[in-house]
Formats: sequence, C-alpha cells, structure tokens
Amino acid sequence: MPAVGNAPLLPAPAAPWKTVVFSHGLGGNRNTYSQFCGSLASYGYVVICPEHKDHTSPLTFHHDGRQVDFVRLMDISEPARDLRTYQLAQRAREIHSILRLLRERPAAAGLPFDPAALDLEPGAVTLAGHSFGAATASMMSKGVGHMLRRLLERRGRAPDEIAAALDDDTLAPFAAPCLLLLDPWLVPVYETLDVPLGSPAIAVMTEQFYHWDDNMAMVYQLLSANLAPDDEAGNAAREVAKANRLFVARPTVHHSQSDFTLLFPAFTRYALKKTAATYETQQNVMEMNVAACLRLMADRGLDVNGGPPASPHLGPHPHVGNADGTLSDVGTLQRNWEKLDIRDDLPFIDIYQLDS
Repeated sequence: MPAVGNAPLLPAPAAPWKTVVFSHGLGGNRNTYSQFCGSLASYGYVVICPEHKDHTSPLTFHHDGRQVDFVRLMDISEPARDLRTYQLAQRAREIHSILRLLRERPAAAGLPFDPAALDLEPGAVTLAGHSFGAATASMMSKGVGHMLRRLLERRGRAPDEIAAALDDDTLAPFAAPCLLLLDPWLVPVYETLDVPLGSPAIAVMTEQFYHWDDNMAMVYQLLSANLAPDDEAGNAAREVAKANRLFVARPTVHHSQSDFTLLFPAFTRYALKKTAATYETQQNVMEMNVAACLRLMADRGLDVNGGPPASPHLGPHPHVGNADGTLSDVGTLQRNWEKLDIRDDLPFIDIYQLDS
C-alpha cells in the first residue's frame, strides 16, 4: 500500500476489504453524510460516496469543469416521474462505472491504495443511501430496468424500441449482500413495489418520515414483499424479506440522517421546531443508525478480517444487539429507538392518482 507519512493509508488486509456504496439524497452531495459513512469506515469497510451528476446535487461539476445545475421538482406530475426514472438510470450507470473502473482499470482510478484490495465481486458490494439515495439502492436491487420499461410502455413505445433501451447491464438487478436504507423516499418508485428486493434490507426512519402515512405504507410494502407476485419467485422474495428490519429513531427530522443536525443543532431545534433535537440526541441517533446497520452487515457475513477494529465512538465490535436486530444490549444508546413490526396487510397505493 502507498503510505501517507510513515503509515499506509489502508493496512494490507488479510482478506479483501468489504465495500459499501452510499448514494446521497436530493440536495445532498458526497460530503453530506461524513458522520455515517466515516463511522462505517472506522470499522474497516471501504465506503464509496459518489456525487451524482443527475441534477440532484446543489453544486457539482463534470470532470471538464462544466457545472451540473440542481433541478428542484418535488411534485408527482408525469414530468417529475419521468425525471426520477432517468435520474435513477443515470445513478445506476454511475455506480456501475465506478465499480467497473476499480475492477478493470485500477491504475486509472488514481487512488492512493491498490483497488485490488477491495472485494468488488458480484454479490459483495453493499448498497446504501438516504432518501432518494435509499430509493436508488432499492431500485438497483430490483433492477432499474423495471421502471424504465414501464415509463416507455406508458409512452406507447414499440416492443423492439423498449428492448433496445433495456439492453444495458446497469439496469439489471444488482446483487448486494444487503441494503442500508435511511429514510427511504419511495414516492418516485411506487410503481415497482410489486417487484421484490433481491437482498435483505434495513430501513431506519425518522419521526418526520414515520408520520408520513403514504410513504410509510410503501416502506412496509417494500420490506414485506406483500405485493410480489404469487409465484415461485414471489415466494422466494418473501423468504428473503424475513431478514428485513425496520426502526424509527426519535427525536428526529429528515435531516437527522445526514451531518446537518450535528452541524446545526440550534437551527434544527428552532427553525425545524424539533426542540428535543440537541447535539447529544442527534449524535445518539447517528450511533444507533450505524450500530443497526453494522449488525445486519455482520449477520450477512460482512465481518472484516474476522472482525473490524475498535471504534472510539461505537465500541469494540459490530455485533451489537440480538440476532433479530432488537439491539437490546447497547445500553444507553437504546433511548428513543424502536423496532417496528413490518406490516404485510396494506394495499397498493397509487400516489399519482392521489395527487391528481
């Protein structure tokens, strides 16, 4: 490994480093989630945080210096649905391109360590994200091609034209050992709730999103796979779904999943009217987020070299809590943290029809 001073940037692993790709939400960028991603990395995981060039970041640039403008479109109109589909397809292509570059052209990646030390084999890379980034991880697990197909069918495109548009391996289901979903925003992907996730997932909800009934119903459907077809594939998906976990953390707002409430606790308390959201409570929420995700990752066989090194923030080992994900032995970190049963009795919600 190349060294920084006298120490290597990454010590030579006894086994390849496990990798996580984290996708930011609308209005975010690669630096917005440094606490969560840095905490995961402190346990020995390599966390890749791409800054998407899909017009969801407020200030980002192409490699040639051209600025990518932020597009704010929050309604549920036909143009908004089309935009989100193309953004998801672009995000999937960007993530695949990063992984392909690391696998096939490691020298071109320009990293201060050898990418060969990363475990980038199919089925080894965990997908994670916040809000629209969590939708990105979910859709990559399902296969973004499902959304693109339905968009093109709505537009009346010919079957051969649809087939040509879907002839892209980045649109196929992405095999991940697990998914880490922070406040998943599922309105843009509601049409594909009948397509089950291919990997076990954890979803951590803030109070703000937990009390958003329509989105929360879709979270239950995503994790329960109750809308999956009644066939062999659907039954297999429901077996996978048994490993899914769902939590709500308090006191929280949507920004509590990012660095925002740690950097601006006073703004959170007063401007966002969440008076209990002190720096200490938001740090507690972040630690619980990381602990819960580490627990699922460890249960999915993603221990690093037999167990990650100790973290000054989160304790000696990711085996936090019980095997069912209840996190019962984390002591004071358990305050205001609730494990939710995943409901499987909710009907499909057509958000577009509600909006119209």
